[in-house]
Amino acid sequence: MINRDRAWRRKKSRVILSKLQDTTNWVVQQFKDPKKKPLPETKQHKHGKLTHVQQMRQNWALNQELREGF
Repeated sequence: MINRDRAWRRKKSRVILSKLQDTTNWVVQQFKDPKKKPLPETKQHKHGKLTHVQQMRQNWALNQELREGF
């Protein structure tokens, strides 16, 4: 009978996880483009300026007011 205690399960999980990580790294390396530039940093929101969603909501509210005759 094989001794499949906690230590055995931990060892097996480490082996399997390391194989999965190696495979993931290998797949990622296959698709990396050496000429590709790094992603640009995200734009910071300018204070006092509405975001796109806020502007859409404001336009919708103004249109509602015009329709209702305020």
